[in-house]
Amino acid sequence: YFTIKSLQTLNIMYQFDLATFLSLFSTNLQNVSKQKSSAAAHDAQTQTQHIANLQQHLIAMLYTYMSRSLFKRDRITFGLHFVHCLYPQLFQHHEWEYFIGDVISSSSQSNRIQTPSWLPTEAHTTFKEFCCT
Repeated sequence: YFTIKSLQTLNIMYQFDLATFLSLFSTNLQNVSKQKSSAAAHDAQTQTQHIANLQQHLIAMLYTYMSRSLFKRDRITFGLHFVHCLYPQLFQHHEWEYFIGDVISSSSQSNRIQTPSWLPTEAHTTFKEFCCT
């Protein structure tokens, strides 16, 4: 809920309330329960598998619902924010702060970094700053 709630800082039009989230959550419970009851005749699911299944379906449902309601220019930003909130371990130390512009690297560190020869000249500074995060 807090992941989608924080989108209003991106644009004031992205205001999603708790009722919307709860509606999606209960829809997810109903859909997965229907699938489980039909699958129960064939195979018994453990509670852990069922919870993982609920979680996967809720993430997919939230992502689909949210990305359909965003302006096209904000979809990549939302996707990155969504992944960061759900899987923060995928981001290295200070990497997220770099993406949102909160990290300032020291010029002494960035001067020591070699840039690849295939990298365009105008991207050298950005590449060095990213490597220092």
